[in-house]
Amino acid sequence: MNDIETVIDAVSDLIRTRGYVFTMDGVAQPFLTPRQIAAPDCLLPVLGRLAEELWRRETGNGFGLLIEPDPEALAEHRLTAIHHAPLSLVVLCMDEVLRRVGDGGSAIPLEGLHQYATALYPRTHPQPPAP
Repeated sequence: MNDIETVIDAVSDLIRTRGYVFTMDGVAQPFLTPRQIAAPDCLLPVLGRLAEELWRRETGNGFGLLIEPDPEALAEHRLTAIHHAPLSLVVLCMDEVLRRVGDGGSAIPLEGLHQYATALYPRTHPQPPAP
């Protein structure tokens, strides 16, 4: 199992060294520092789940993410552990997700992250009632 603080450090380093900047409507969001994005109650569970799905589609294997509901968290979920994958693999998959969302550039639009997730999980959104 990966220590969550080590995961936070590795993901923040990835974001910082790659120069990823998270934007909304084309404007950088300065409050979303690398450490904030990598927080277990911010975007870390989203990035972890998207990275896991990328890996699952390539190999059929998951990461063993432990994501728990947390109504106070940004996405209402908190990443608490990664059990069955080396941290390097998880971080590389997160980097690939961010590369895809940012079209290879350093600007990562939050809208693009949402669209990417929606494309992977179209059934997770509310469905109209059946007639």
